[in-house]
Amino acid sequence: MVAAIARRHSGVDVDDLTKERWRELMGLMREVDTWADDTDASRQEVLEGLVDFGMFQERYPHLAPGQLTIEAHLSMLRRTDHILRVGELASRELSVRRFMAFRITEAAETVNMFEDTATPHVVEQPHFKEDFMPILRALGEAATLWDSLIDARQDLRDGKQVIQPNAEFYTRISGAMLRRVKLGGAAMLHFEPNMHIGIKVGERVVNRVKNGVTGYSTLNRFLPGRWYDKENET
Repeated sequence: MVAAIARRHSGVDVDDLTKERWRELMGLMREVDTWADDTDASRQEVLEGLVDFGMFQERYPHLAPGQLTIEAHLSMLRRTDHILRVGELASRELSVRRFMAFRITEAAETVNMFEDTATPHVVEQPHFKEDFMPILRALGEAATLWDSLIDARQDLRDGKQVIQPNAEFYTRISGAMLRRVKLGGAAMLHFEPNMHIGIKVGERVVNRVKNGVTGYSTLNRFLPGRWYDKENET
């Protein structure tokens, strides 16, 4: 999907290695996010797991140490540390403005990893930094703010945030999200990015039907009753 936006909207040629790294990056980010948010793992444990990379090597071989430059690997580790620190601050924040700022920072730093993992062929094209990355940051920030809107009440119940999802919360975050949709939304008017979104949604639904809806799945926001067994996560 991201490669399709780069190619169709920004005119950036994305080579196969970059596409493979980006595909793996999306999976790795989701795993790390779940590990950090839905288990008892500390920030240090997560970072140590990424430094060692043994538990991820098989699934994400193109992101392993030695496959990226030392500079890119260290940059990703620094960004992950920053994201986890900011996430901890957001979970304790009572100000809507500061909570929103923390969430936007998380999103921007996450999106910047797409630049870390792109090959020089991709990064050195003029439209990559001037057009594509600002669009991707806007979309990433909008998606993160959307998650904050959807997950707010459940996150409050789960102890993942202390800020109350009141009228100010929804108004400010919705406004910030829509401003970013306005900046990056045109990139989603092309057929190919939406095709990839449709494919991914279909894969996720089939996976959940086959394996069950986990306790941390977003589907629980929309499905009635308890669709999973908390003890067995199935």
